[in-house]
Amino acid sequence: MHARLSSLLLEVAELRDDRELRTAAINDLGRTIAKIEKTERAAHAALGSALGPAGLGANKRGANPAVAVPANKQQKSIASIAKQLVKARLAEAGLQRKLRACLRTENELQKMVAERDRRIAHLKHTLKVRHY
Repeated sequence: MHARLSSLLLEVAELRDDRELRTAAINDLGRTIAKIEKTERAAHAALGSALGPAGLGANKRGANPAVAVPANKQQKSIASIAKQLVKARLAEAGLQRKLRACLRTENELQKMVAERDRRIAHLKHTLKVRHY
């Protein structure tokens, strides 16, 4: 019964850590995506003012289609970087969760070893007293 309770408490602690890490990762990703979107809007505004009223999507004569391609590539590049960042942050959160779980397990094992050593010392003392 005690082992089952310890197991459940350990699982609850792991799930709480997992929730905290995911929440932190999501918040961090939200801030990063907001920064990326702000940078993207600023880049579009700068490109839009540089191109004049025709804008990026214009297919009028005299419009420079070479300018639209880099902006499109930039958009794809930003989206790709954002996706990679999301994957990296989630992987980091998962690894941190595993690290915390390992640390908790290590602490539990250290407690078990300390308890075992205490019992051995007590038994040695008891044997020593009985032999004298």
